[in-house]
Amino acid sequence: MQEIDQADGELRRYITTEINALLDDRNFLMALARHLPGDVVSQPRLPELLRRMRAIGNMDK
Repeated sequence: MQEIDQADGELRRYITTEINALLDDRNFLMALARHLPGDVVSQPRLPELLRRMRAIGNMDK
């Protein structure tokens, strides 16, 4: 996330726009959960992954 924060404004806007588009897509959210292995260690990582993606999406606000 530090690299995105230090990127020039145009690149940061592009990344945040694309991340927000993914987060608004229900199909992406379902696919993200299915992308992680179904074990008890991997599935609990989903909320942290989403938190980080939301943080990236909010970097340019």
